[in-house]
Amino acid sequence: KYVTATLSISYSDLLKQWMSAIDSYAPRNNKVFQKIPEPHVIIVGTHKETAVLSEEAIVEEFRCKSYLKILKKIVFVENTDQNSQDFSDLKTSIQKVLNNFVVPTPAKWALFRKVLSKFAGDNPVVPFDVAVTIGEQCKIPAETMPRVLEFYHELGVFLFYPKMEYVIANP
Repeated sequence: KYVTATLSISYSDLLKQWMSAIDSYAPRNNKVFQKIPEPHVIIVGTHKETAVLSEEAIVEEFRCKSYLKILKKIVFVENTDQNSQDFSDLKTSIQKVLNNFVVPTPAKWALFRKVLSKFAGDNPVVPFDVAVTIGEQCKIPAETMPRVLEFYHELGVFLFYPKMEYVIANP
């Protein structure tokens, strides 16, 4: 016998939950990330003509929340016309965020990322010792590899958990 339940949650509550999750899981300045920028969120509402929440209502809902600082833009688009000014505004907003989101990365680490991703190919699970060997070929000392992999894990490039003996190179 199955039990069905209906959950009543508002768009506003869903948006707050989503923003809170981004804010709590986002990387912060720490031993791995020395100068990482804050997360940048652009909320995109579709069906502009029938939107349930307005930009002002969203900002008011977030006014006293810690995650207001990560909200960079709210854009509503009418998703039936990709040539509208709404989409141009959205593209401009995304480009501004991307231009400001630069994470300083040592060149050796960037090379390692490219080589490991290429090595993994269609089989994304790479044993940790193989990742260390690839890192050493990129002139990264073995003892530094956990830090490198944590860095890329925080960025979402790789999945790496220190207690496991493998890296997911193409998550």
